[in-house]
Amino acid sequence: MNEPDESKKSEIEFHFLKSNQFRSIHCDGIFGGVGGDGNLHLTVYSERSAIPKLLVMETQDGVLTKELRREGKTGVIRDVEANLVLGLDTAVELSKWLQERLEAAAKDGLIERNEDLNE
Repeated sequence: MNEPDESKKSEIEFHFLKSNQFRSIHCDGIFGGVGGDGNLHLTVYSERSAIPKLLVMETQDGVLTKELRREGKTGVIRDVEANLVLGLDTAVELSKWLQERLEAAAKDGLIERNEDLNE
């Protein structure tokens, strides 16, 4: 039996540096798909209530008493935060990584284990 050639073993150090654009993004959802470039595009967004552009309040003796009028958007706002572009090989690795983290969370009782974790 051939032993592995010890002279070919080596190691590589990976240093993690934060770019100037680094930030934490809260993600409530994702949309996207495979683009014409063959990459997977994941556009992440966070959701929030609409913030009024104008609010008119009634006052009595200098104290705010009730809201009289509100102007602005209604519904839910989806703030599109970033578009993540992954090669399909990287997307497969991300899927495996997420699966491992979900299985660990289920094992720790943080989420319920279901069939979706095993697909």
